[in-house]
This record gives sequence, structure tokens and C-alpha cells, in this order.
Amino acid sequence: MRFCGIDIGTTNTKGVLMDRDFNLLGKIILPACLPDDGYLVSCQSWCDSVGQVLDGFKCRDLIGNIKVVCGLATQGGSFVILDRQFQPLSPGFSWLGRCSEAMVDRIRSDFGSQTFYQKTGWAPDSWLMIGKVREWMERSGVASDRVRCVSTVPDYVCTQILGRPVTDVTNAQISGLYDIEAGRWWPEILNWAHLKVNQMSQVVNRPEVVADDVDISGVSVTLTTSLHDQYAAMAACGLQNDELMLATGSAWVINGRTSKPLFDMDRFTVHPGRDLCGGFGFITSFGGVGKDFDRLLAELGIGYGDLDKLNCEFDKAGPPAMPSQKERSRGEMLRRHMEELGSRVRYMLEKVGVMDGLGKLLMTGGALGSRYWPRMISNVCGVPVEGVRFDELTAYGAARFARFAVRGDWGPDGWPKGVAVSVFEPEYRAAYDEWYVNHQRPKLKAEDIG
Repeated sequence: MRFCGIDIGTTNTKGVLMDRDFNLLGKIILPACLPDDGYLVSCQSWCDSVGQVLDGFKCRDLIGNIKVVCGLATQGGSFVILDRQFQPLSPGFSWLGRCSEAMVDRIRSDFGSQTFYQKTGWAPDSWLMIGKVREWMERSGVASDRVRCVSTVPDYVCTQILGRPVTDVTNAQISGLYDIEAGRWWPEILNWAHLKVNQMSQVVNRPEVVADDVDISGVSVTLTTSLHDQYAAMAACGLQNDELMLATGSAWVINGRTSKPLFDMDRFTVHPGRDLCGGFGFITSFGGVGKDFDRLLAELGIGYGDLDKLNCEFDKAGPPAMPSQKERSRGEMLRRHMEELGSRVRYMLEKVGVMDGLGKLLMTGGALGSRYWPRMISNVCGVPVEGVRFDELTAYGAARFARFAVRGDWGPDGWPKGVAVSVFEPEYRAAYDEWYVNHQRPKLKAEDIG
């Protein structure tokens, strides 16, 4: 038996293949078809990428005649509207696309921001599926009874492979169409979008086998419950209740698991949802931190190749600079920017009520390319940071989840051979506490209120 995890992302598709003892046999990264005009995508590419990953492993003689148990992790919020033969009526819409602000205002007016947030876990926003679905239904002129399914990425794959639409709760609740309190599609919001509950996919809410002995690219596959990529990352890291991870990329996200849904009714910054193991998870985004960092590097004329040299400067640095001190070099300016972002991480942890008693913070993603990022976050937050460098992290989480669906266990503890793990202990704790409590927290609180 082999276990395969496939992460169908926005910019690429990643795959990992594990043997029966969960040793890593191989990895694959394939470029994705990027959205046209900013938001239109080829939905068939979602399905094709699954076959391409499996075919890639087969061509390396890593599968042979052995059955493969496969789990899918997917981007959330991308969708296509299908007819009764499961063929596209609409273009494929990327989650990056947006509906009009006028449509968002209609959602606020008809449902209220707080009611919508408490039902779906999201504040009304133009990137959510709900606004784009209604706009397309009204502009296309397609009769509602021609629609068989509004399909996100995993359900589309299932329609093409299995002939039936099956998704999971972690992907369903990214849509703005799913009632996380009741654990079902929200009839009132569907009616508002000119749809009915029977035009939505079956939602699986636990790890299970969705289909057995399915042929995909000449490989015999057991397909298990899919999951949203952020929940796959949590599965990869083995997060338990009240444990946290900081995922860094173009956007920075804090993910966690809790025993009950975690809401921020004032600012809607926390996005709670059901996980697939009987509990709840949450996602909190900081926005385009990675993109902002790239922009600052360009403004300062600093290339990624210069970061190692700057890291040496950072190594010699002590506690944070006070606001009255002037930065004298590009390295100092960059360091101040990184410390500011570190303070935002701590402020968010405090705001959502998970800072007290936090034993460590798990960190993944591109920010680990600079060893100062995890050190600085450890210093500002006053807790150890465990940095895990594993490009195929979410695919690995999908593989772990697939194993759990058929065996009831997550596999051996620890990371696969070759995954780099570093632990950063906090330094200058008193000085960073003083800087944060007296300068950063008041400033961030004032921005929050504003």
C-alpha cells in the first residue's frame, strides 16, 4: 500500500508519496494554470493535476501494481457551476477574483454583517463565493433549474472521476454558503443566490473512504475525504487543541485547533470552522505580509542574496530599538520592519485569547529562509518557535489524513527524513516585553480601534 497526498494550489500542485510505514518515497511539484484576467481558471486543470501527479510517481516506478490511498488538499473558494451532466455552465472562478462591492453591500443589508459572520465564519467580502455566484446567476441568464451543482475544487474532481459531487466540511465552509453552527448548507443564503440545497455537493465531515478501486492514470486508487489546504497544514503538523502554527508566504496566517468555535464579533479577524476530527479550527490572516516584505526589499535595494549578510548584522544586534532611535542603515530599517511584524503576530495571539499558556509556536513557509524571522518572532512573543522547512507540507498533511481514513492512525511521530526542523528560543525577553507593552501594543490597539 502507498499513501499519496496531493495539494491543488493556486500557483502549483504538489504531491508526496509515502510507503506503508510512512517513509517518504518521492515528491512532485507541477506548475498550475494561472488565472486569466486575474480570476478565470481552467477547472479541468484541477482534475488533470491529480492524474499528472500519480502518473509522475508511476513513471518513476514508485507505485507498480500497488494500490494507492490518496487524499486531496485544495485551495478554498475557487469554484465552477455545473450542469446535470457535470459539465461547466460557468467559467472556473479563482478565489482571487472578486464580486462587486455593491453585491457585498447587498449581503450586509439583507443578512447583517454579524449574523453572516456567526453563521459562516466570515464577514461579507468580495472574494467569497456567495457574491460571485449570485452575480453570475443574474448576469448569465442561465435558468436555475439547469444548475446541478456549485462545485469547489475537490467536488469538481469527484464529479469527473466518480460521477458525483462530494466535498468536505473544511472546503464547504470557505464558501460563505455553509452554516458552521448547524453543520449544513445554509438554505436562506442559497435561496438568496437563486439556488437550492439539492444543488450543492454532499459534505463529508469525517475521515473516510469516498471511493475504492478507482482507476486514475492507470493507478488503482482509494480516494479519501478531501480537506482545505490550511486544515491539511494543521494535519501535517499534528496540531492538537490550543496549539498554533504560523504559516508564512505571500500572506501570513495563524492556524489553530480549539474545542469550540472561536469568534471575533468586533472585528471579524478570526475565521472559525469545523474540522474533520470532531472539533473546530480557526484561520486568522495578516494579509500580504510576504508581498510587503518583498516590496520593502526592492525599495531598500536588498536582494535575497544579501539576506545572509544582513542576518550576520542581526546576530550582533541586541534588544529592539526604541521608537526615538533613528535607523542608520538598510539592515536596521529592515530589522525594524521585521520587529513591527513580529509585534503584530503577538498582538493577534493576544487578541484571539491564545497567548496565555502558549508553550511554543510552530512556524512554516518562506519566512524561514531568513533565520532572523523565527528568532525575532520568538523574542517578541516570548515563546520558543519551531521552524519546519517542508515545501510539500500541505500535501504531506493530505497523505497523513488519507492514512488516518483507512488505518485510524496518523503514522509515526516526527517528520520524514530530510525535513529541516530548527528550534529558536527567546532572547532579551525583558527588553522585548518592555518594548512591546509600552510602545507596540498601545499603537496596535489604537490602529485596531481606528
